[in-house]
Amino acid sequence: MSLLYKENIMTITFPEQSQFKALNEKDLILNLKSETDSRVIKALQFEFYNRYAPYVFKIATQACRSYEDADFLAREVLQKTFINAFKALGNFDLPDPISDDVCKKVLKAWLGKIGNTELKKVYAEKKDVYNLSFDDTYEPVDSTFISSLEEEVVEIPNEFMLKLNKALDSLKEIDRLIVLTYASEGCINSKKHLSKNSMDFLIKTFETTPENIRQRKRRALEKIKTICFSS
Repeated sequence: MSLLYKENIMTITFPEQSQFKALNEKDLILNLKSETDSRVIKALQFEFYNRYAPYVFKIATQACRSYEDADFLAREVLQKTFINAFKALGNFDLPDPISDDVCKKVLKAWLGKIGNTELKKVYAEKKDVYNLSFDDTYEPVDSTFISSLEEEVVEIPNEFMLKLNKALDSLKEIDRLIVLTYASEGCINSKKHLSKNSMDFLIKTFETTPENIRQRKRRALEKIKTICFSS
């Protein structure tokens, strides 16, 4: 076992872990859910942690910057986020089919939901300890964890693409994931219905109803159209 540091996050590697580095996101999750060997499970968990810990830590650090012990609190949020994620993994299902790019966004949204719960706990504990008066801009909300788009830029986006990216960034995390899920199945501008697996995934992830999913999609698309086609 060896220790490494990646973006100020300690990562741990096992000899067995190297065989999992080539796995795509979905296969990594499927292996985590099906594996029974405890040492292999640990190696898979560290591989998953090493892929997503920098994202969680980055957002947690930004959210905790108002506190004196921001770095310590961010690491605490990071640790608890992954502990609870591994506990909840048995009830977490990915839609099928799903591309690797969308899968990464789905996993970030799922970890973000767990991380946001931990941030709210930190806020509730620390606001009284420091006797600080926070306004709503400091209190964590459901969109505190925002998926960062870190894909390599392959071309200069045109004006419409800039507006589209701006529109997507303006959506809450739940609404952005709903729109991306519909788009991945070609259900945005057609009468085609979202697959049952994908709808069930959204319902379970955000603990809501199919009707609310559809309403949020409609409102999100209206907001995107307003931003994209504004003069």
